[in-house]
Amino acid sequence: MLTTTIASQSTSSYSISTVPIFFCGTTSLTMVTTPTKKACIIQLKDLGLTDHEVANKENVNHSTVSRVYVRYGETHNFYDKRPRSGQPCKLDMYDTQIALQMLANSSAQDVTDLKCKQFPMLSIDTVCQQLKWAGLNGRI
Repeated sequence: MLTTTIASQSTSSYSISTVPIFFCGTTSLTMVTTPTKKACIIQLKDLGLTDHEVANKENVNHSTVSRVYVRYGETHNFYDKRPRSGQPCKLDMYDTQIALQMLANSSAQDVTDLKCKQFPMLSIDTVCQQLKWAGLNGRI
């Protein structure tokens, strides 16, 4: 069981008590490295401190210091998120350009018509989403 120490001040004296910390449904504490903490880690590493010294100062694991420094040490873009893997796009830029041209020169009147003529194997939602990413906001 983890505990934390809380200090409180009454009118004439200080009181220190130990309070247990309970975790619901988990046995390990998952720490989130905030952008502010990442900036502090980079700044301390740039000052020449070792990974272990920075880890002790920032209350993180030394491997977190190493990982943050490798990832953000050069760019200093602490809000950068890694692209995640997922379903690949069904339409590429060429297909999107064809769709935009068909809508522009009235070869297709709407997304449903475009889907039937050019992309019969895709759903209307997929075509709409790709057009939205290209800057067109349409409705079915």
